[in-house]
Amino acid sequence: MFAYVVDVDRAFVSDGVNWIPLVKEDDTISLPYDMAFHITGNMQADNVVGSFQITRNVSVPAGAAGSLSYAYVPSSDGTYTIDIIHFPAPTFTPATVGTVAFGIGLNIGVIAWATQTNFVAGDLLRLRTQSGTPDSTLEDISITFVGCAPTLQCTVV
Repeated sequence: MFAYVVDVDRAFVSDGVNWIPLVKEDDTISLPYDMAFHITGNMQADNVVGSFQITRNVSVPAGAAGSLSYAYVPSSDGTYTIDIIHFPAPTFTPATVGTVAFGIGLNIGVIAWATQTNFVAGDLLRLRTQSGTPDSTLEDISITFVGCAPTLQCTVV
């Protein structure tokens, strides 16, 4: 027999005799943390096209597994690349951590995220178009980066 119940503070499972907490109140658990961007219309060269302020400690692994990008209207002129830039608080000194590239005729962009990046609450994550002539047809882009946020049970998520 298996039973599962969720209390206001935590989840429990029954072994048929006892109720066992799945996670102790003071245990840290890791939750997915999505950072979503949408770029409406066409882009101009060398412009910030998205900004996201991090609200808790988050880690994005090298390769940014699980992250996605999609252009509703694909490029017809050539590959176009958007820089992913981390602005760590409190100095906000920028560091490029990766890119998103959209090839000719492809709706799905390729996310390149070289190394694990650790964010803290207050950091900024920005998307900036590269210099040069942007593709005139590429438009309406959605990008979501997935990280992990360690948190204590009962922390506002």
